[in-house]
Amino acid sequence: MKVLQWLPGKGEYKEWTAVGGEYTVAADGSLGIPFAGPISAGGQSSGAVAEEIASALQVNLSLPTKPDVRMEVLQRGPVYVLGGVETPGKVDFAPGMTAMEAIALAGGFYRTSGGQLRLERDVINAQGDLDTARQAAARLTARIARLEAEQVGEAEVDMPDTQSGFSQDLLAPFVEEEQGLLQVRKQALDSQLESLRSRQELATQQTKTLSEKANNLERQVKLAQDQLANVQSLVGKGLTVASREFDLERTLSAFQGQLLDVQSARLAADLEINAAQRDQVDALTAFKTEVASSLQTARESLEKARIDMGRAEMLIREATVITPQMLVDQVDTLGVNVRLYRSRKDSDGEVQTTEIDRDERLRSGDTLQVQLETRPAAGLPADAERSANPS
Repeated sequence: MKVLQWLPGKGEYKEWTAVGGEYTVAADGSLGIPFAGPISAGGQSSGAVAEEIASALQVNLSLPTKPDVRMEVLQRGPVYVLGGVETPGKVDFAPGMTAMEAIALAGGFYRTSGGQLRLERDVINAQGDLDTARQAAARLTARIARLEAEQVGEAEVDMPDTQSGFSQDLLAPFVEEEQGLLQVRKQALDSQLESLRSRQELATQQTKTLSEKANNLERQVKLAQDQLANVQSLVGKGLTVASREFDLERTLSAFQGQLLDVQSARLAADLEINAAQRDQVDALTAFKTEVASSLQTARESLEKARIDMGRAEMLIREATVITPQMLVDQVDTLGVNVRLYRSRKDSDGEVQTTEIDRDERLRSGDTLQVQLETRPAAGLPADAERSANPS
C-alpha cells in the first residue's frame, strides 16, 4: 500500500512512508493501519478498502483533502484441498478460482489402476485443465483489450467480439477488472503529467517575472551609465568633486551585479522548463513502451493458453472416445461418483460446510473436501455389487 499527498506549493507528491507498506488481513477480515485505525477488508475490493483508508486518514488527521491511497493484493491466503486428490494440502488461490481448478492444482483426482474409474477421473482432470486454460485465455483476452485501449489513448475497454472464441458472460468480469485497472493507470499517468505541467507553468511564470525585473535593471544600469558619463565630464572640468563619481560607480556596479543574478536565475528557470517538458515526454514514452511490451507478452501467453486448451480437449477426446473403444472388452465394472464439499467461515466465525458443484467459485481460506464414491455399473449382479461395496 502507498499513501501519497499532493503538495500544491511544491508541485509534487509526497509519500507517507510511515503509513505505506505491506499489511496482512487479520482472521476477522480487518486491517490495522496507522492513523486510520482498524479497517474492515473482508468481502471488499482493494479500491473500496483504499477509499475507506483515505477517508479515515482525512478525518483522523484533519486533512483538507483525502490523500491518494493505492493498494494491490500481493498474496492471498491459500485454498486447502483434502480427500481424493493426488497431492492434498494447500494450493495458491487466484481470484475466480473454481473447485475444479483447485483440484487440478492439487494434482487432480487420486489415481488407481485402469478401467472405468481411471477414465472418468482422466476426463474430469482434463476438463479441469481445460477450464483453467480457458479462464486464463479469457483473462488474457481482456488484458489485451485493455492494453490496446491504452495504446491508442482510449478511456474504455471494448468488449472483445465473438471471434475471440469466448462468450461475453465469461469475458465480462475480466473486462470489468481490466477497466478498473485502466482507470487507475490512467489516473496515475495523468497525475504525473499534471505535476510536470505544474512545474513547467511555475518555471514559465518565474521566467516572465525575472524578465521584467531584468528589463528594469537594464534601464537602471543605462541611467547610471549616463549619469556617470556626465559626472566624469564635470570632474574633468573641475565642476564637481570626485566623490560623486565614486558613488555613481558603486551604484552602477550594484545594478550590474543584480542584473547578473537575475539573468542567472532566468537561465535556471529556462532550464527547468526544458527539464519539465523533457520529463513529460519521457513519462509518456515509458508508459507507451511498457504497454507495448506488456501487449507482446500477453499475446504470447494467450497463444500458450490456447495451446493448453487444445491439449486438454485432445485428452478429453482420448479419454471419452479413443481409449474406451480400445478397452471395450476390458472395461471395469465400477464407475465413480465425485462429491465436493466446501467449508467456509461465515460472518460470525462459524464454519459452514456445503456440497457444491465443480464450477463453484472458491474464496481465499476455503477448504475443499473431495469425496470419490464407487458405484456399480448398470445391470451388475447383486453379488458383484456386494463385492464392489463391501460392508
